[in-house]
Amino acid sequence: MMDKSLRFSGDKETELCVRIHFCRRIKEKRISFGGCRVSENMYATQLNKIDKAMDKVHPDLQFDFNPQLSGL
Repeated sequence: MMDKSLRFSGDKETELCVRIHFCRRIKEKRISFGGCRVSENMYATQLNKIDKAMDKVHPDLQFDFNPQLSGL
């Protein structure tokens, strides 16, 4: 659902904000994957998509988003 909505937005900054928020909420809620490979893969996929989106934004925005990525 998130991918479909982000595709319509077409803005990499929005994509980064949403994906970082999603991953941060998982960390804040201390959701344990308990060896569930599907959940682990979903989280890892989001991190990979964040890295790819970071490469496509302006360096100033990369600098702004880097502190948010440190806890993920």
